[in-house]
Amino acid sequence: MNKKICCFALEILNLISCNKKESLTVIEEKLSEHKLAEYIVNNYGTEFSCDYDCDEINFMFEKYSGYFDGIENRKFGLKNQDDGLLFILALILEYLKN
Repeated sequence: MNKKICCFALEILNLISCNKKESLTVIEEKLSEHKLAEYIVNNYGTEFSCDYDCDEINFMFEKYSGYFDGIENRKFGLKNQDDGLLFILALILEYLKN
């Protein structure tokens, strides 16, 4: 799973490099619905270099649903409402750390 999530993280990093933005609110909403991977793949999948098993990625994110609501600034230093993609990277780093 770590290899797949690292590849997914690189795809998110590429989106950020291309100046793509997502709101924290939308990312938190999709996270709580356990649909974050589908949302990202449906919106940006044509820009990805790999296919991803959304269920597997959502499973990884499951334990973070609702955990960081409103404390992204304090926990990760995210200052802007449109830092949703950075929030995804922060969650991936949190997952890999544990």
